[in-house]
Amino acid sequence: MNKKLIVGISAMAARSGKDTLCQILINKFKEKGIAAKRIALADPLKTDLRSSLLEEYNIDILNCSPEQKEKMRPHLVAYGKKKRQQTNGQYFTKLADQEINKSDEDVIIVSDIRYAAYKEVDEVFWVKNHSGVLIHVSRSNNMTDLENISSRRMRTKELTSPY
Repeated sequence: MNKKLIVGISAMAARSGKDTLCQILINKFKEKGIAAKRIALADPLKTDLRSSLLEEYNIDILNCSPEQKEKMRPHLVAYGKKKRQQTNGQYFTKLADQEINKSDEDVIIVSDIRYAAYKEVDEVFWVKNHSGVLIHVSRSNNMTDLENISSRRMRTKELTSPY
C-alpha cells in the first residue's frame, strides 16, 4: 500500500458545506493530476440501516432529501453511538481503513469527521495518526459575509500531495 494523504473535514452542523468542500478539493487535486476520492464514515452506517429504515420510514437513506434524512436522524445517531461505544470509537474508522487500503487514489478525503471523545483513537485522532490534515468548516448565515467572500478574489494555497 502506498502512503496516502488523508484529509478530514469536520463541522459543527449538518448542511454546513462539508461535501461541497470535499468535491471542490477532489476537483482541485484532479486539476493537478492527483487522484482523490471521497469517503464518509457514515456511509457504512447508512448501508447497515438501509433495509430497516425503508421498512420503518418508507424512505431510502441512500437517496433521500435533507428533510427526510432529518426524520431518521435519531435512529442513525443511536445506531452510530452504539457501534462507537462497542469499539471505543473505532468501528467506522476501521471500516474506513479497509476502504483506504483497497483504494488506488493518492488522496482520501473523509467528509464527515465528527468525534474526539475516545482519546488517541477517535475520528479526529485517527486523521492525525494517519499524518492527515483536518479542515473545520463553519457556515455563515450572514449575507454580508457571504457577499464579501464572493465579491473578492480568494487566495488559496496550492493543493499538492507529498506522496
